[in-house]
Amino acid sequence: MPAGSVPLVLGVAVQFRDRWQGKLASIEVDEEWEVLNLVVQRGIIRWTTSIKLPFSASPAWSLDRVSFDCTSRQAFAREVPPVAAPARILSAETPTSMPGARLSGLLVEPTRRRASEVIIRLPGGLKGRLPVRDVSFEGKVLRVAAQAENLAPYVTDRELSMRVREMLDAALAGDERRSVSAEVSGGVVTLKGNVRTKQTRERLAELVQTVEGATARRSDVVDDIELEMELGQVLARSGLPRNTGVYARSALGEVTLFGYAPVSAADEIVRVASRVHGVRGVRSRIEAEAQVEVGLA
Repeated sequence: MPAGSVPLVLGVAVQFRDRWQGKLASIEVDEEWEVLNLVVQRGIIRWTTSIKLPFSASPAWSLDRVSFDCTSRQAFAREVPPVAAPARILSAETPTSMPGARLSGLLVEPTRRRASEVIIRLPGGLKGRLPVRDVSFEGKVLRVAAQAENLAPYVTDRELSMRVREMLDAALAGDERRSVSAEVSGGVVTLKGNVRTKQTRERLAELVQTVEGATARRSDVVDDIELEMELGQVLARSGLPRNTGVYARSALGEVTLFGYAPVSAADEIVRVASRVHGVRGVRSRIEAEAQVEVGLA
C-alpha cells in the first residue's frame, strides 16, 4: 500500500463529537476515486436509519473507527449536507467478479482523500489489496483484474507491529531488545534505536526486509562504534578551541564524554553531542580547564 494511506473500512464504528453511534455502511467515490460521502447506519434489522455525510466532515479515520466533526443530533437531523455530485456507491454488498470475495474497504490518501487501493475480503477471511487502476465496473459489478492468489496481501499496521515485535524478540535480548523499537505507519516499517555492534545492526537491517506484508522497510538503528565515530567527526567540525581534547564512549546510545576543554566550551560540547542522531543521553566527565591569557611584560 502507498506509504501514508489510511484504511477506510466498511462496518467500523462511527464517532461523533458527543457519542459513538452507528457504523459505516457504504462509501461514495467519484470517477477519480476521490471519496465524496460516507453513509452511516444506526439501528437494528427493520428499525434502521441511514444518513449521508460529506467525507470532508471527517477529520480522521482508522482501522476501527470513523470520526465526524459534528454531533450525532446534527448528523441524523440532516443538518450536515452531503456532496451533491455523481458518485459510485461501494458497500459490502457490492457484487464482485471474484467468486466468494467481498469489498472490505479502501486505502485512502489523507491529503487528497483519494482511494489508492481497494481491500478485498477473500473466502476464508484473508484480505488482499490491489490498486484502483486494476478495478473497473460493469454495471453494479466490481470487476477485479486479478486472480485471488495473485492479490497482494493486506496486513494492518497492528498485525505488522506484532510481526516486527516477534522478529525483534527472536533477534535481540536484554538491554539491546529494550533499546530497539519499531514504528509502523501505512504499511511502512521503520526500526529505530541502538545496538552495540555493526554486525547486529546489519543483521537487523536484513531481518526487517523479511517482514511480510510491509510496503516499505527501513532501519535507522545505530551501533555504538558507528556513533562514537560520528561524534568524533561532529566535534572536530564544530569549531572548538584548539586546546580541547574530547572523546566519546557510547553504551547503547548513552554517551559519556571524556577529556579536557576550556570552561567556556564544556557546555557547548555537551549540546553538540546531544544533537547527533542516535544519541539517547549525554554524561560529561570533561575536565574543564580555565583559559589563561598570556601578555607581554
